[in-house]
Amino acid sequence: MTEVDPQPPLARAPEPVDGSLQALLGRLFGPQPDEPLADWLAGEPSRLGALAALAVAGLVTCGAVAGLFAGGEQVALTALKAPLIAVFSVLLCLPSLAVATALAGARWSARRLTAAALAFTAGLALLLAALLPVSWLFSVSSRRLTSVAVLHALVWLVAIAFARRCLFAFTGERARGALRLWTCLFVLVSFQAATWLQPVLWRAPGEALFPRPRQFFLEHFAATTKVELPGG
Repeated sequence: MTEVDPQPPLARAPEPVDGSLQALLGRLFGPQPDEPLADWLAGEPSRLGALAALAVAGLVTCGAVAGLFAGGEQVALTALKAPLIAVFSVLLCLPSLAVATALAGARWSARRLTAAALAFTAGLALLLAALLPVSWLFSVSSRRLTSVAVLHALVWLVAIAFARRCLFAFTGERARGALRLWTCLFVLVSFQAATWLQPVLWRAPGEALFPRPRQFFLEHFAATTKVELPGG
């Protein structure tokens, strides 16, 4: 009898590289694997630094694109203020996140809370970056500040709604209700932070870079209806 040569083993599909975008998106937004996001971040300190760098880079890019509405030096100014607004809002809301979710059973340490804040901010930056084509189109084709402000507010709300999923790995199922309430608080705080750190999308001639006005964000939005870029 002739001996049959054994069949070569079937090649396995390559597994996603741990540092790839696909793997990162799965970690941040998808169902948690055997090693949850919180444990994965705790396992390697450099991962926290990578998330922080990703968050800053994404927010700076999104800010620069939003600044194309006015153009010129406003591109650089908005690129600076976008990460300031996001980070300032996260820092202000971090104590309420810890307390609200802890009452629902979440357990926090300083390192775990830092990891949650970085994961949320990085997820926010990634989602805003995914919506950059939409932001770019409205920024370069609109004349009225109100139109651009509404568009960016909607993009911001969509990004927050999905970025909230980054916190699920840290809070657990029982804290989902508290997390929804916290998200509403974060939206309000971020709008007020943007008002306090204005001008963002447009700056009047001679206006200070950080005037820090005492103004509610709805008052600020009403004032944007008077701003229109020149040109046909």
